[in-house]
Amino acid sequence: MVRIVAAEALGRFGSSDDTATALKVLLRYSQPEADAFLSMAAWNALDYLDERAQPAQAAIRVLSSDPISPPPRYGGYGRRLKEQTLIGLH
Repeated sequence: MVRIVAAEALGRFGSSDDTATALKVLLRYSQPEADAFLSMAAWNALDYLDERAQPAQAAIRVLSSDPISPPPRYGGYGRRLKEQTLIGLH
């Protein structure tokens, strides 16, 4: 979780190189194989980056937002986060 928060801070307030590094970290943790709660945090961080996540738009589009092992009552939250993230990239 600390890596995700640090990546979000770097992505939002760092240089373009920092943002590129942050995007790599956030994309890795948003993978469907990741823990569902870490994945959700990574998707939230990507969403908060808004237009700074633009360089990762293609990767975000093809990435599944549904965790392999969703917790009970997950209810497709990841899909809604992905949709919101993509809206923020325009």
